[in-house]
Amino acid sequence: MRRKKLGVGIFGNIFSHFTSDFQSPADLIFYIIDHITGCIIAEISTGIQTLSIQTRGSIMKIHHSRGCFNLVKTAVICACVITAVSAKTKTPVPLFLFSGQSNMVCLGSKVSDLPSADQKMQFENIKIHNRSDNASQGWSTLKPGFGGDAQHFGPELYFGKVLADSMPDVKIAFIKDATSGTYLGQSGGWLPPSSGGPGTLYKNMMNHIDKALAEFNDAFDTSEYEPRWAGFVWHQGEFDAWQDQNLAKKYEENLTNLIKDIREKAGDDSMPAIIPMIMGSMWQYLDIVRAAEIAVGQKLVNADTMDTKNLKLSSDNIHFNAQSQMTIGSVCAERWLAMNYTDSWWAVPVVYHTTPSPFPVQTTPVAPAYMLFDLAGRRIGTMSITQINNTTQRRTAPMVLLGTTGEQQVSKTVNVR
Repeated sequence: MRRKKLGVGIFGNIFSHFTSDFQSPADLIFYIIDHITGCIIAEISTGIQTLSIQTRGSIMKIHHSRGCFNLVKTAVICACVITAVSAKTKTPVPLFLFSGQSNMVCLGSKVSDLPSADQKMQFENIKIHNRSDNASQGWSTLKPGFGGDAQHFGPELYFGKVLADSMPDVKIAFIKDATSGTYLGQSGGWLPPSSGGPGTLYKNMMNHIDKALAEFNDAFDTSEYEPRWAGFVWHQGEFDAWQDQNLAKKYEENLTNLIKDIREKAGDDSMPAIIPMIMGSMWQYLDIVRAAEIAVGQKLVNADTMDTKNLKLSSDNIHFNAQSQMTIGSVCAERWLAMNYTDSWWAVPVVYHTTPSPFPVQTTPVAPAYMLFDLAGRRIGTMSITQINNTTQRRTAPMVLLGTTGEQQVSKTVNVR
């Protein structure tokens, strides 16, 4: 006797009607259930001799081995289809970690020193979970005031502004965890596990990350969105460069291990890391730590430094002022965009954007000219826009071009191949 192919019969019939008959996944699920019942009855009537079914409580007692195989096979296939249809793909939310000491906390950049319009800006698509010194907030909308207190702001503000301008429809999340006056190389500080830690602040940061992720539904609806790690911004090193030469000499190793361990936490060994470099006259071993930062940026994939040596400090001669923090945040975001970071869930476009400069650097109109920097922050030349467009120079790494035209500050990130 010819046996009916149960699975093929069900799914051939389902998918032959799919495009015309089903208005929603629920319609398809009910159709599957209905046809399973019908095909089981047909199977019984066409050849299974010793199959008994107890319908109450949905319990089946099957004695015929071939009938059992077909029914189990069909049930498994149907379960897979129902799961696939009912599962909803969530939209990834790029997640960034900001960490370090007081210039990441931000004690010198006052909100009141921002241009008046920027003092009021908010980015509804960007949420931040902040722990900076004594300031601590759950998920909140990004705006000025996430420094050491509500009167100060850090690089996260203009980092977010650049990303919002470049990707206006993308939801983004920041976790900021920073503590003033701290060391990378000490057990009471940020010492990473791979350097003999974890240090106290490193453990606290891991706990903060876990807490923020557990509360992610307060940022975005987790039935529709899920966080995916996209970057790490680290601004620290002054205390390791202060008085102990051994700490300064270990900085390259410790920073390498910190990035490695953060990436392990994120589950991505190529997650971008951006390092604004330290500066200031009071740090005895400044040159050793700065050299370490550059070395780490050069040897690790998707790691980059941003030189801050020409930026201005506040009156305490330790902390960056408002204009400098605006620059640090903006340039770090541009460096991240310049990496063209890609992952299985994410692809970043190369962007070109023009934004008004809140602090005009030119009082009279001039022809556009661009200073060329490599991604370690070193100036490598100057080009006009015509030269940029017509250049035949071959380069293996991206360049960042920064220039001014009148009272506009123009930035462009390009890959010249």
